Amino acid sequence: MPNIVVVGAGVSGLTSAYLLSKQKDNVITVVAKHMPGDYDIEYASPWAGANVLPMATEKNSSWERRTWPEMKRLATEVPEAGIHALKSRVYRREKDLESLRKGGYSFDGLFLENPWYKSLFDDYRELPKEELPKDIASGCEFGSVCINVMLYLPWLLGQCRKNGVVLRRGQLRHVSEAAALSHTGEKADVVVNTTGLMASRLGGVMDQNLVPIRGQIVVVRNEAPYMVTKSGTDDAPDELFYIMMRASGGGTILGGTYQKGQWESQPDPNIAQRIMRRAVEMVPELTGGKGVDGLDVIRHGVGLRPYRNGGVRIEKEKIDDTWVVHNYGHAGWGYQGSYGMLRRSTDAVNDSVEGTDTFSDGSQEIPAPSTQLNVKIERPDGQGTYDTAAMLDSGLSSRTCGTIKLKIWPLLRNRWGDHFEHSIPIRETFYVVDYDNAVNLFGDMMLGQNFIERINKRMTQFNPATFTYITRKRIEGAFVVRYNKATAN
Repeated sequence: MPNIVVVGAGVSGLTSAYLLSKQKDNVITVVAKHMPGDYDIEYASPWAGANVLPMATEKNSSWERRTWPEMKRLATEVPEAGIHALKSRVYRREKDLESLRKGGYSFDGLFLENPWYKSLFDDYRELPKEELPKDIASGCEFGSVCINVMLYLPWLLGQCRKNGVVLRRGQLRHVSEAAALSHTGEKADVVVNTTGLMASRLGGVMDQNLVPIRGQIVVVRNEAPYMVTKSGTDDAPDELFYIMMRASGGGTILGGTYQKGQWESQPDPNIAQRIMRRAVEMVPELTGGKGVDGLDVIRHGVGLRPYRNGGVRIEKEKIDDTWVVHNYGHAGWGYQGSYGMLRRSTDAVNDSVEGTDTFSDGSQEIPAPSTQLNVKIERPDGQGTYDTAAMLDSGLSSRTCGTIKLKIWPLLRNRWGDHFEHSIPIRETFYVVDYDNAVNLFGDMMLGQNFIERINKRMTQFNPATFTYITRKRIEGAFVVRYNKATAN
């Protein structure tokens, strides 16, 4: 039974433990200095708003795309998770348009005039001019969710406990110490590092690419009619504007700041005044027109977003004979990308347990493992099997007849020009759909276009030991990839 220790109990750590605990063979221990209910400047998750407000570019949107359906499901089906549906408005200021169009603006895809996420939300609409506030050039509205983190983090913890996860307080000086902290008393097979900003100070990691981005907020009892954010403020380049009302009486968050490199944990009263003034000017309904004096303040807060230069780190390495899977550096979107990115990190954990690492130092090519490809699918009517060809896609269809698991090891090139295989395979489960016109393509797999696009973004070519990339010619809206039967299981 795989023995796994997760270090950290923020949203990434608890979601990691929760997803891994769904695999019944896993034995999981969470070790953390801070737990839900604590408030500390080192512990970012309790200070988050939080909501789903897509920030990635379309190219990097897969984690948010994969997380949104689960957040939407929790909001509609699991009220105890502390998530509720709420309309969200995104305003683009006239004075920011030039910078937005040149791509020289923070938050990547959020304020684009033709955003990719318009296809993510069923009720997305561009706001007509008569609904726009003064000095706003354009804007959009869509149904999103807001998360009461004071309820959601304990809910995640409860789901972990329900699935047998054991939680322990602990403070590590070196990541290798985690391997000895399993509640079983046995050495862990894998350690999952979700220490966020503190990975910059954790022995064995000491990631100097991590930088705090200070976020100051005001929490009030006043209720907001919708969530809203806009592309900038006139007060300072590192000050933001956003409002979101947490579910189930969690208060309304007024924000905020985006101060890169700032570690200060105490609220700045001058910034707090500017945050409140901006809020009542943009949404006077907050106080019924009474201005800042009409705000009923619960508390002021400061959290440090764990930003990482170079992007999120999700990869594995062996430290003192134990596999460590790193998952940190999510900046300000740890909640809204959680299920998507943790799907990738749990794959890395599974591969570490299975021993599927295919290279040691990345400089030499070594024999590849067999790609697991099962194309013998039982027909839903019980009349035999499909073992010649199948159409694969990541969406359900009325003609779905089974599922298929596919693992492909990307072939990469290092800086010396050598080719080697990445240690973490791309692992996907797809729905198999019966297409009558596919059965004559004996020996071919027809892969849905969205699958091919995802693969192309993550690898240079298919592993020649198991696949040969044949063509980009469209055949009934798909691409054809021929597989080597000798290496298909």
